[in-house]
Amino acid sequence: MVKITFVSPSPLYAAETHGKLGQAWRIGRQPGMYGQLVMISIDVEQANRRRALKTAKAIHAAQPSPSTVPLHSDELLREQYFGAAEGKSFKSKRNKDMTLVEHFARGLFPTLYNRSERFPGGESKDEVAVRAQRFLDQVLMPYLWQEDTGKASSPIHIVVVSHGLFIPELILLMARKDEAHKAKNEAEIRSNVRGMRNTAWTRVEFGFQRVENQNQGSDDSDVQTPEKALRLKFLNVKVHPHLHNLKRQTGGISRLAHDPAQKDIRSFFAK
Repeated sequence: MVKITFVSPSPLYAAETHGKLGQAWRIGRQPGMYGQLVMISIDVEQANRRRALKTAKAIHAAQPSPSTVPLHSDELLREQYFGAAEGKSFKSKRNKDMTLVEHFARGLFPTLYNRSERFPGGESKDEVAVRAQRFLDQVLMPYLWQEDTGKASSPIHIVVVSHGLFIPELILLMARKDEAHKAKNEAEIRSNVRGMRNTAWTRVEFGFQRVENQNQGSDDSDVQTPEKALRLKFLNVKVHPHLHNLKRQTGGISRLAHDPAQKDIRSFFAK
């Protein structure tokens, strides 16, 4: 079985407001965060790209031998792109007398409830799922076959740094390959990764396991035929103990040392 740890990126401000012991630094020192491969999303939106890169580098630097652990970037892991609505508020309510196109023409971006709907230039949830399927087929499955055929020199552990809308789509596709999860509600499966805090992580085992099918032979004796089936097992769900007792660093602004000549911001508003 291949271990896969999904990590939500650190916010951009965390390294500065929390100093060296911030979220990105701490996530790399979580138990079992040592992998044979660290994968990182490459996003269209620059802020998401920087968040993922910072978190992945912190995890990579914490490896016992970073030089032997590949750090790969893959645009398939990027967050859902909202196009013209990127960075805009989704709080506007949909006017029943207007089409979506008319909303967009007026610069209004109401919440989309249909998986096939998308903002101008952006992606729909269905399109994100297609991209997640490509990542599963093209990137993850070869590692599963490598582990199953005994070609892996050591146990495989992949650390994936991606985002809160993409990861649930990928997890659902993985779960659908396991007969034990097919009967479960989609929301139940997604809940294992949905709403993860910044730098929280969920770890699974995913791979082939031998199963025995019992078929009746002509002599009424049980004939056991070995087969393989894909299995997905959740080991840890939305873990974040490294965020406990996290404090902003004291001193000046961001990483700067305290300057006694610096005015308190409240003085600018004093009468």
